[in-house]
Amino acid sequence: MVGEVPDTLDLAVEGITAVVWATGYRRRHPWLHLPVLDRDGELVHRGGATAVPRPYAVGRPPVRRRDATLIDGVGEDARHVVEQLVGAARGAVRGRAA
Repeated sequence: MVGEVPDTLDLAVEGITAVVWATGYRRRHPWLHLPVLDRDGELVHRGGATAVPRPYAVGRPPVRRRDATLIDGVGEDARHVVEQLVGAARGAVRGRAA
């Protein structure tokens, strides 16, 4: 059974460092209150990375490979985003150790 769903969530307090979501086929993000959308409401990213640290996109135009919008072609873009996340996490660990 699912408990109550909060209206807001403090990621730092909850210890959440990454969020992965699947938005389906509609590109509407009324719930996304970050400066990562253009004036038409489209997600702006480059190679999956947005202008804000940590939100990443996979399988969303513009894609790195033509087949990245297909379920069997998104793997390469997903690997690229994971490499970025791992690199950022390693950098954060090094920064804390310094």
